[in-house]
Amino acid sequence: MADRDNLHQLSGEHPCQVMIVDEQDVFRRKIRDILHGIGGFQVVAETTSCRMALEIVTRVQINLVIAGLADDEGIKLTTRLKQLSMPPHVIIFSPTMSDSALMQVILAGADGYLMKDTPPRDIIRAFKNFEHGGPAMQPSVTTNVMRLLVERCKTTEEHLTCVLTRDIPSIDPMPVSSTSASAMSSLSFPGNGTAFSNGSHLSPQEEKVFALLRQGQRNKQIAAQLAISHYTVGKHVQNILRKLGAANRTQAAAYPSFEG
Repeated sequence: MADRDNLHQLSGEHPCQVMIVDEQDVFRRKIRDILHGIGGFQVVAETTSCRMALEIVTRVQINLVIAGLADDEGIKLTTRLKQLSMPPHVIIFSPTMSDSALMQVILAGADGYLMKDTPPRDIIRAFKNFEHGGPAMQPSVTTNVMRLLVERCKTTEEHLTCVLTRDIPSIDPMPVSSTSASAMSSLSFPGNGTAFSNGSHLSPQEEKVFALLRQGQRNKQIAAQLAISHYTVGKHVQNILRKLGAANRTQAAAYPSFEG
């Protein structure tokens, strides 16, 4: 024991040099014994605090950090370690496991996430999977991670679509000045997808969406009328705004109709 943080340095070279971080000696001993039984790992440092763990990795070659921490501490430690110029692998052992914490620690860069009360045989399987380049997780957790990632991607896509094509209620167009009318007349507004002066076109489907948009209908209403999803409508509205050079639906509605 080198200090009150229970730093324990061992000598000798090994393919995977490990540091264990946990306040409880029982947990550190459990992980140490499991790694010794697997082979291929060498525990070169132990500490009870995140502060000392961050200090140790600056002066000792550490390939893998195994930390038994509460979720918020595990996320913070993983984030800090992955910001290093030569970041070690990180496996977090949590006393609890919520979907939110699981997602955050994986996005922070953790290479594994296990419950502290995981049976030794399952920890061994997870570590062996890690040795072969996979995540140190039980199969059920890996499946859950994939599900959460898919849900996150869908949520992000939906949020982005809503931001870009937010339904702004249509209002009566303001009177168009002679200057604005002259500028609009430089564009052609045909009914068969003919090009604007900037060379862009509205597709036949976009023309239908545009006509309903000018009537003040919202994306879901347009979707019901045209029998398409409101996400598809959102993409059409986004294309219409871009082609018109309009900042929002209200500006687009002020343009002349595309109908013949």
